[in-house]
Amino acid sequence: HHQEDACQFLDLYPADKYRVSLNEIASGICELAPAALTMILRLLQLYCFSYLIGNGDLHGKNISLLVKAGGSLVELTPAYDLICTMIYGDHKMAVKIDGRDDNIRRKTIIGFAERFKIARPAVESMLNRLLQKFARHKQLLEQIPMAGKQKSLLFKTIEKRLTDLS
Repeated sequence: HHQEDACQFLDLYPADKYRVSLNEIASGICELAPAALTMILRLLQLYCFSYLIGNGDLHGKNISLLVKAGGSLVELTPAYDLICTMIYGDHKMAVKIDGRDDNIRRKTIIGFAERFKIARPAVESMLNRLLQKFARHKQLLEQIPMAGKQKSLLFKTIEKRLTDLS
């Protein structure tokens, strides 16, 4: 298999991993992937999931494209290196979407997708499925070992972000 992270397929230095935007990554995907709209929708799903769990370390080296051996289809890799950085005091997203690294709302996601010609119903459906699944499994976050004040802040932030994306 051949895999390249966003810094590689955008021809950036690894040190630029925190300087690349979601807009740049999506544009790169459009140039490389025949099924670009599907891949951008999956990219948005990864981004929204990371936003919900407080993964502020989703950067240009944690988003990759893959071509499987013997194939020619370019696709987004399965998600990897997903962590909650909020417990370390990191409350902002490493990769900005439309210049935003916090307070990301549903309309931000929809507007971004529409600029890449992704139909609003497809985005709405993806967000609704993500929020439903997240709500069903949110109690697993209760098992994260952390101090009461930290845990309280984490859950307060998650609730706000759930509202932001609803």
